[in-house]
Amino acid sequence: RRIFDIADKQHSESFRKAKDIVQETVEAIERLYKTKDSYTGIPSGFPDLDNMLSGFQDSELIVIGARPSVGKTALALTIAGHMAIHDHIPVGFFTAEMSNMALMQRLIAAEARIGSQTIRTGMLKPSDFKSLTDAAGLIYDAPLWINDTPNIPLLDLRAQARRMVAQQGIRILFIDYITLIASENMELPRHEQVAEISRSLKALARELKVPIIALSQLTRDSEGKRPSLASIRESGSIEQDADVVIFLHRERGSDRSGDEHPSIMETELVVAKQRNGPVGTVKIAFVPKYTKFESLKQDAV
Repeated sequence: RRIFDIADKQHSESFRKAKDIVQETVEAIERLYKTKDSYTGIPSGFPDLDNMLSGFQDSELIVIGARPSVGKTALALTIAGHMAIHDHIPVGFFTAEMSNMALMQRLIAAEARIGSQTIRTGMLKPSDFKSLTDAAGLIYDAPLWINDTPNIPLLDLRAQARRMVAQQGIRILFIDYITLIASENMELPRHEQVAEISRSLKALARELKVPIIALSQLTRDSEGKRPSLASIRESGSIEQDADVVIFLHRERGSDRSGDEHPSIMETELVVAKQRNGPVGTVKIAFVPKYTKFESLKQDAV
């Protein structure tokens, strides 16, 4: 009977009268009016993108897609670093592709503005150490939590995410990347496994009331072309479940200098889907030397 009472209580809370929802919604709108914040969600650090999305919204699944080597992880790390280091927003980062130390090397290189290759090889100049130490100090104090479990099972990811939100107050989650998560039922066809993962991530975002940014590969057919929703790899359910879909697109020879080793590579963020807002294109700059993205308005050298 006690179990039944608990279950009955949970089911009774799954539907609510419109007047209660209206009251909460109006109160939320009034709070936004009084705070006068520029964005209703969490800002990415790219003003043009934030103006289009009004920041990353709670309970939404945001998918960032690109072909290999275009910069999915670099973009996710740039945004996560801006949120945690400069805005002090608690961030959770799941990486199934890189180790936590490799990820941290990238973050330090980007923040210290020291070449990634220089840090990897250890060929540092004495003058680099102050920048490196200052960057490491900022990151040390940042509310950033990293999980680098390879091929993490979906069940474990959900449990870890819940723990991060409950214990550390995480306000946004990054997952690099969606097809490296292990499904709970490995006997299903691959596209059904990915569909299950996609639905689960969307449900998790709604349950935890935080934005989840998941990276995704694109099909080989989209190489060199402007990506569309049909370009997402493995399963069509990802584009259906996602509230926002952003593609990274870079034309060949897009570097501004025309050099063989460019300092800036112009890249487009194509907002191909936004359930509650406009779609369009935003231009940003990729800085290969530091493996990071910056606004085109900045002097990215």
